[in-house]
Amino acid sequence: MSNFCPEWVFGSCCAESTRHFILYNTPLNAVAKKFSTGLSEHYNEITSDEISLVSEEMIRFLDEINAGEEAISYITSYIYRRIVYTQKGVERKFTGLLSGNPLSGEKKKDYDLKKTLRVFKATVFDLRSTDEYKPPAAWSPAQVLELDWLNNLFLKEVDVFDI
Repeated sequence: MSNFCPEWVFGSCCAESTRHFILYNTPLNAVAKKFSTGLSEHYNEITSDEISLVSEEMIRFLDEINAGEEAISYITSYIYRRIVYTQKGVERKFTGLLSGNPLSGEKKKDYDLKKTLRVFKATVFDLRSTDEYKPPAAWSPAQVLELDWLNNLFLKEVDVFDI
């Protein structure tokens, strides 16, 4: 049975890799390795190259639009939007009889560089015109307790020697 990572989880982890790289100047391949290892414990294998490529493209896009100091705000807002809302803008349900667990693996692979980057770009362009999906001040994924193991992955220290 297939157990692919949900696209919103993959995209959020790629964006967090990007954020970490920009904020802490940590080697991108070390951050990607952290997420690759953590995600692969719960889903079919995800390579650090997959995460690095998406993160690199996110950085290029932010540079193209001259995001400057707004880059971290765009990334954080993207992560917030992906975690808290579904693609249809409905609040994501982590509990409930009919909702299922959104962290559960999927039967087919629904993520790739092109799709994740398309959603990231659309989110950034959206953010430039509206504040609708901006996170509350000082928001972090750790505040979404239902993320369970994914929170631990976001909070895990990056081992710069793990390349």
